[in-house]
Amino acid sequence: MNLYSTLVCLHVLTAILGLGPISALAVVSSAPIPALPIDRFARLLRGVGWSLGLMLVTGIMIVAQTHGALGKTGWVRVSLGLLVVLGALQGLVRRQVNRCQQAVPPGPLPRAVGPLLWMMCAIVAAITYLMEAKPW
Repeated sequence: MNLYSTLVCLHVLTAILGLGPISALAVVSSAPIPALPIDRFARLLRGVGWSLGLMLVTGIMIVAQTHGALGKTGWVRVSLGLLVVLGALQGLVRRQVNRCQQAVPPGPLPRAVGPLLWMMCAIVAAITYLMEAKPW
């Protein structure tokens, strides 16, 4: 196994294991009374943030392994833009969850968290399509 293959494997594993919890968080946050305590919700969300960073780093390293050739393709550029949007949405959700945690007593999840997490799911699906189909 060469460095390129190792990086692709790490990239895919991070996508599956690190970004997978987004869908679980979306389902939990959409329930009338979320079954997950807010501290565990925040911990999973923090893991998603670290995974986004690792996705960016491994993606950049993969592009570097191709001497920049992948970086010139449209699907990689769009995927990078969507990853940035995903990071911004994750930041918005974390900010709202942190506000709830800091309230005395800790409050319930705001209603806006659910739709943001579902948007994040849609973006992950779009990036996955681009990575698999490589349309342009």
